[in-house]
Amino acid sequence: MPSKPDFVLHVGEDSPAWADVELLFEHTRSRSQDAVTTKFSQWLRGAWSVFHHQPYRRHFYGIMFIQPRAYVCYADHGCAVYSEPLYFTNNQHAKFLGDFLTRFIANPGRRGRDPTVENEDGIHIRHARTTLTEVPNGRLCYRPCLVGRHLRVALVQDQSGKFPKTMVMKSTWEEKLPPGSSPPLEVEVYKILLEANVRGLPHPYALESAIVRDGRNREVETRHFPANCEVALSASTANLMAKMQASFASSHTSKRLAPGANVGDPLLGRVKAQRQQFNEPLQVRRRLTRVLMSYCVPLKEAMRARGPESLIRIIRDAMIVYYEAYKLPKSGFIHGGMHFVNGLCAGC
Repeated sequence: MPSKPDFVLHVGEDSPAWADVELLFEHTRSRSQDAVTTKFSQWLRGAWSVFHHQPYRRHFYGIMFIQPRAYVCYADHGCAVYSEPLYFTNNQHAKFLGDFLTRFIANPGRRGRDPTVENEDGIHIRHARTTLTEVPNGRLCYRPCLVGRHLRVALVQDQSGKFPKTMVMKSTWEEKLPPGSSPPLEVEVYKILLEANVRGLPHPYALESAIVRDGRNREVETRHFPANCEVALSASTANLMAKMQASFASSHTSKRLAPGANVGDPLLGRVKAQRQQFNEPLQVRRRLTRVLMSYCVPLKEAMRARGPESLIRIIRDAMIVYYEAYKLPKSGFIHGGMHFVNGLCAGC
């Protein structure tokens, strides 16, 4: 395992790899004032590696041991925090830490892996009342992000016959904005384009199921802390945080809370964030979306087996999409600017 953490809890009989890690530990004997921030930065780098190798993970826990204290750590696509210090010599704190570990081990369904995804002889995703399997080596785009917009686009196959055999699935942790915000949700953009009869778009499927919901029909969102937690990612030195943010952190480094806190779940125990040298809280919540659409062959690949006539037709279709989606509306469906920033793929 590159960039090994101090120790981990993992599944499997072989030596641990990032894809197997369930709980991440960091340890130091240092008693300096910066030890917590330094170790938390290291823990975050390890957490990013876990999210990178487990692309469908929803949230992640860990523990920092900084003598004579322990800190429970937590991260999802909306925030990253550590708890108030738990002192080993304090019987109540020691019991809490023991209970946390016991319940964590006993409840694998609450550790943060996506319950709709199975990774056995391939990645299988339950979505839109069917099971879709990622095509081997079918990943088209992957932008792993520990705190921010986590994105994965891959080719999937449906064996049930409900959808075309091969499609594209775009899985995104999309920031949840208030109603009426601009730009609208990505799913709403697709609906606007379809209602406007924009030609040449990839065909979407099951848009009504694009915003993922749990067994209680609630939107799947990044987890939230109890009401007395106000902060998230600890403010470190500017140089250290700049290195981290370039890899996995967005400009939104913290969030306020909302109901449905998994950390406040009685099975895992209640964690309080300690307010000490933290960033100001932000309203950041993200929901999980999965968009299914038809697959368009990349232009470079298509031209290897096609002639000039096909090339001209593809360019024509792309220009139709551009003008109908961007130029004709007064302010533009996607954006009102004059620059062509985001291209839409035309049917091939």
